[in-house]
Amino acid sequence: MTNIETIIKKINNRFLEGDDRFINVKKNIFGSFILKILSIVFSLLIVSTTIKYVNPVQYGIWLTLSSIITWISYFDFGFAHGFRNRFAEAKANNDYILAKKYVSTTYFLLTILFTFIFIIIIILNNFVSWSSILNINPIFKSELRDVFNILAFFTCLNTIANVFTTLLLADQRPATSSFIQMLGQFLSLIVIFILTKFTTGSLFYLALLFSGIPCLLLIVVTIIMFRG
Repeated sequence: MTNIETIIKKINNRFLEGDDRFINVKKNIFGSFILKILSIVFSLLIVSTTIKYVNPVQYGIWLTLSSIITWISYFDFGFAHGFRNRFAEAKANNDYILAKKYVSTTYFLLTILFTFIFIIIIILNNFVSWSSILNINPIFKSELRDVFNILAFFTCLNTIANVFTTLLLADQRPATSSFIQMLGQFLSLIVIFILTKFTTGSLFYLALLFSGIPCLLLIVVTIIMFRG
């Protein structure tokens, strides 16, 4: 047996030591670590590809609007964290009916809440002059309003859809959650690269595809997993 085979065997034995729950924890820790590294790599590639796609002014606008729009996720009033704790408690007690109630109730409340928030954003956005706020050419005024609406829509939708990733964390499956997020980043990278080949720099396309694809991926995965 070679040294490499010996090392691999020792690693496998380490992972297989302990009860099923402890083995599952170790596998998830290792898997999450690898996936986080991949996510960092994809994030760096996304930044470099985005810079190539848009000009410096557009990229600065993109960073500013993206930073502002992330504030929306803070308006969940702690529903996600509360759901995570309650779901884990119900699952630990094998009370699956209560766990299902927590899932459906959280989805319902967040859907109502962020639908209301999105409507308010749409209304207020009609009165906001982003070109004045960002001190840029008024020619971007209409485009920025559309971009902000798109980012707001997918941010609200993604906050609701992220209940599923919170559920995975509560169910001690962080590696699966990390994989979905990493896959969303990878698809976004591919799409932005395609944009650089077939379109000129457009904040509208960037906002639509960069924010939309990970969100739609999460929704599709959620539907498939819940059907099972």
